[in-house]
Amino acid sequence: MTIKIDIKSNVKDVRKKLNIFQKKHIPFIVSDSINEVGVKAVNAMRSQLAKKLDRPKPFTVKGVNIYKAKPKDLSALVFIPDIQARYLEKQFEGGAKIADKKKIPVPVDKAKIDNYGNIRGRRKGLIKGDKEFIANIKGIDGVWRRVGGKRNPSVKLRVALENRVFYRKRLEFYKTISGVVKNNINKILNKNVSRYVRR
Repeated sequence: MTIKIDIKSNVKDVRKKLNIFQKKHIPFIVSDSINEVGVKAVNAMRSQLAKKLDRPKPFTVKGVNIYKAKPKDLSALVFIPDIQARYLEKQFEGGAKIADKKKIPVPVDKAKIDNYGNIRGRRKGLIKGDKEFIANIKGIDGVWRRVGGKRNPSVKLRVALENRVFYRKRLEFYKTISGVVKNNINKILNKNVSRYVRR
């Protein structure tokens, strides 16, 4: 699943202001203007990710990208690729994520997470060291750790294993991108046309 939105421009009013020679350069002016707005939209969405997610990795923030417009294709595409979109989907839509074959690991112990809020070394497995184990204790499935030593033995929940996790909607992709485009496209287009006409 790729999250995406097209950026286009209506140039009818601009064409009326130009002579025949200048109209030949419209595709170049429009593509430059669309790309300028597109970059603004990308930066706005990246800013939203950085502010509203809990310590997102640079890989996540920089996942918002753009396919730029060309004179022969006056449409840009702002998108988030599948690899990031898969785990960001619920941040944009909210709702429940239901486990498939394996339960969903949810970190409980802060010592288990890295600087970005993710489970440390998750790719190598959830259990770290001889003191950790997976079990259901008091009705809770998870990764537990033996603590307290021989005198006061106990266990501590480090990662809960859930059948479903609920997410609240945190981000507005379409609203953010559309807002930047609406507020800037005509202004930037007119600026670039005026700059060209003065040459």
